[in-house]
Amino acid sequence: MKSVLTVKSQSLRQALASHTFELPELPKAGSFPAAPKQAVVAVRLCDRFRQLWRDTLGDDHPHTLSAAHHLACVLRAVGEHERAREVDQDTLAPFRRVLGHDHPRTLISASNLAADLRALGESERARDLDADILGRFRICSAMTIPTR
Repeated sequence: MKSVLTVKSQSLRQALASHTFELPELPKAGSFPAAPKQAVVAVRLCDRFRQLWRDTLGDDHPHTLSAAHHLACVLRAVGEHERAREVDQDTLAPFRRVLGHDHPRTLISASNLAADLRALGESERARDLDADILGRFRICSAMTIPTR
């Protein structure tokens, strides 16, 4: 009997083998507005990888969540803040469920959502989320970083 992990790994290899990904030369971070064609390619590529991970590993797998995180980062970099917010908001709940509210990746996901909210003019919601993140980070740091 094969393990689920082995079957999923084989499925992933097959899925990757059946997809052709052209990796264009992308501009350096922060220069997307000067290179709109590369920005569109980057968004499509990130979205394809997210869908591939979702189809192969499921919605709540850490690889799927990471792919969604990267898609939101690219969307934010190209100024598509509403779409970035949607992706970040959809990703935060699974991060909390899978990794826990205080996991560093969950806190990063929440911080990205706060950045989206701020960019969309929702400063009060962003500030509240940032305050929660900071409180959780302080608690996590106190538990894991020796003071002396």
